[in-house]
Amino acid sequence: MTSPMFDDTPFPYSLAGKWASVVRALAIHESHEDPQIRGHNDGNHAFGLLQQHIPFMWEWYFNREPIHDIPWPDAQILAAANFLDHYTSLGWKLDNLIQAYNLGVGDFLNGKRNPEYLAAYKTALTSFGGIEP
Repeated sequence: MTSPMFDDTPFPYSLAGKWASVVRALAIHESHEDPQIRGHNDGNHAFGLLQQHIPFMWEWYFNREPIHDIPWPDAQILAAANFLDHYTSLGWKLDNLIQAYNLGVGDFLNGKRNPEYLAAYKTALTSFGGIEP
């Protein structure tokens, strides 16, 4: 499966491969595709295009095979794709994984759910005709 290309955004979601549409939908929901946004619901710990925390970036980007000298939004796209690849390889369903991206895997495993977040992600996905792999 080839990754989709999007002409209406400056961000290279194709870096996420088969996850390009999913990652774009997360970015639309998380930041309205504004990489300057800082998290307002978590004490400004989340930041950027995909509202990721520094520990998330360490685990899913820097501890993988990072590409040096790329813009931060591109690194966040790759981190999200690594996260999605890892958990789907363990058999996670995408709807659960989207909620775990928002809540944190630990909280998701402890029973927390966020169906509103999942619904907002799905709305974002359909807003540009995105498809899930």
